[in-house]
Amino acid sequence: MRLEKTIQELRDILTESQRAANQEKDDLNETIDSLRANLHTCDRSSSALCIQFADAQRKVDGLIRIDHALEQMHQCESLYAQGRIQGAAEYLLGFADVVHEDVRANKFIIGWLSGEFRRPILR
Repeated sequence: MRLEKTIQELRDILTESQRAANQEKDDLNETIDSLRANLHTCDRSSSALCIQFADAQRKVDGLIRIDHALEQMHQCESLYAQGRIQGAAEYLLGFADVVHEDVRANKFIIGWLSGEFRRPILR
């Protein structure tokens, strides 16, 4: 009888150990699934951040070109006002070279040039 009880106790211990092992396995699988989901979310977030950064960089680049264009316009107007027509013409030619690079920056130049050409050349 004692041997049967020991065998049953061992079976019970084995069954309990298997249950505990299965529970741990299930918990680990849940953790792995959760980590995979988080990793996937991080990948999407990282991609979205990269896209946002690239968009922001394009906007900054455009603003820098606009600022540069405004400086060139001011310089050209100053040269023209000082009677330095050749220097102003060189800036105008520079504007013509820049026009194909960035439409957003150059819409200011084009608007300014169209305004300049509408005014009489000799003031």
